[in-house]
Amino acid sequence: MLEVVLSPHNDDECLYVAYTIMRYKPLVIVVTDSYRQGINAEVRRQESIEAMKLLGAPVVFLGIKDIDLTEEVLTERVKSLQPDILYAPAIQHGHKDHDIVGKVAQKLFPEKLRQYSTYSNKSWFIEEGNVVEPTKAEIHLKNEALSKYPTQRYAFAKVNFEAVYNRPEYFIC
Repeated sequence: MLEVVLSPHNDDECLYVAYTIMRYKPLVIVVTDSYRQGINAEVRRQESIEAMKLLGAPVVFLGIKDIDLTEEVLTERVKSLQPDILYAPAIQHGHKDHDIVGKVAQKLFPEKLRQYSTYSNKSWFIEEGNVVEPTKAEIHLKNEALSKYPTQRYAFAKVNFEAVYNRPEYFIC
């Protein structure tokens, strides 16, 4: 059985579906390489590799520049996937890249799709649907995995990290 997580950016896989990754060990596909932040894409990839090693899941990279992400580009890159289950962001009208990934997943894989809640603002974080309640050990492991993203320490402090810190994961499905 092929389970796949589509992660719009490096670190989204860890922020929003870490407990699911720990439990089911899906293939994690990071959609974009970071160019907006001015951080070397290889550095960001290495962060995801280290975090996914801790969570026990394989990770691959589509290599689409975040500045070039469109529904058309992503559709072309993932249309041949044949997942049994696909985890992708819910469309929450927050971060445009999250919504693009969610729309493409919804269009191509509607019967296979489990959409996870992300956030750009705490008020947009959806606390409904199927809940993945973490154990204390899973919370600790997620926090350890998040420490593998040193380029994002400023970003984690800047965004409303309370929306996911020590909290369950939510699937809108």
